[in-house]
Amino acid sequence: IAPRLFKTNIGDIYTTNMVKTGVEYAEGDLLKPVKNEDTHTSVLEKASGDETGMLWQVGKVYTMPDGQPGLKIQRVQ
Repeated sequence: IAPRLFKTNIGDIYTTNMVKTGVEYAEGDLLKPVKNEDTHTSVLEKASGDETGMLWQVGKVYTMPDGQPGLKIQRVQ
């Protein structure tokens, strides 16, 4: 029901708005975490080609309760 705080596993599902802005997302898109060196935070960006490491798949694109765009994602790798 709630995401893990320190480690996620393949199959985990959660809702987030911590994705790169200005990009259109669709169900089935693969996302990878990318660290921003200026702010020392990570956001999810679309993965391109053969990626290694953690990957998340978009399950649903919708609006969060506060009106922001949001994604339901599932860890697939």
